[in-house]
Amino acid sequence: VSAHEPMIRLQEIIHSLEEGKWAKRIRGLVLLLLIGSLGLVYNLNLTQNFTSPEAMDAAQLARNIAEGRGYTTRFIRPLSFDILRQQGAVSDEELRSEFPDITNPPVYPLLLAGLMKVLPFEFEIDLQKANEFQRYQPEFLIWFLNQALFFMALIQIFRLGERLFDQPVAWCAALVFLGTELYWKFSNSGLPTMLLLVLFLALTKTLVRLEEQGNDGRPRGGGWFAGMALWAGALAGLG
Repeated sequence: VSAHEPMIRLQEIIHSLEEGKWAKRIRGLVLLLLIGSLGLVYNLNLTQNFTSPEAMDAAQLARNIAEGRGYTTRFIRPLSFDILRQQGAVSDEELRSEFPDITNPPVYPLLLAGLMKVLPFEFEIDLQKANEFQRYQPEFLIWFLNQALFFMALIQIFRLGERLFDQPVAWCAALVFLGTELYWKFSNSGLPTMLLLVLFLALTKTLVRLEEQGNDGRPRGGGWFAGMALWAGALAGLG
């Protein structure tokens, strides 16, 4: 019996690797390596610094918030200036010193401002190395945040597809999302598109949950529906 014990253990290990709990872990690890390799290849070869004025505007607004200057901007828009003067919300002296921003929604700049408080952003540029190509470090960190939101949206799409349909549909939807270059471009553009996508998918999941649990026959009080409605409204408002 003892002579067969090593063989039995070897067979158990092989079975675990092929069909047991280790099989899922290995497949998951391979999938993570593939996704990481795809992201690395794309980011090293196809990414670039911010080219959108909207992305630069959101970043400088976030910097003003992080440095304690409030929700102010250095991007002066004549229409915004005229609106503020007509409304009389701020005096002419205040407009000359700190110009309030009334154009950008606050969620994305506030998120970037929080990131600037946590991570060591280096805004100064070394002019002695101006001729050397390098990525601007703050843009790189903002890109890192949006890439995290990209992969968060990927997980949301998979779980939503699995909940509404089945696992093959979830895998198909996730792979289509992962293989769409447009989403990769948005993830390193500095725009709030990835944040909006995450909020939209969270709102969709909330509505699906509300529909499923509201029709499952179990009695629920008005507080539950009010809480779900408030959560859905908060997600819609943030978006």
